Amino acid sequence: FHPRTPASPDTIIGMMRSEPKNYQFTPDYKLVCALKGTSFEEVLETAGKVLKRLMPPDLG
Repeated sequence: FHPRTPASPDTIIGMMRSEPKNYQFTPDYKLVCALKGTSFEEVLETAGKVLKRLMPPDLG
């Protein structure tokens, strides 16, 4: 994991293990998320949900 990531590595690993079809991690430190819809609203909704899951507890 990148040393400056604000997201907990445990959280990212947990997401990938519990939903491997939805979350993948690339060697260049990118988390790839599957989208169910492609409309602007659906993409924003999914991005918001993922970011909330990744947010450290002390910032939430």
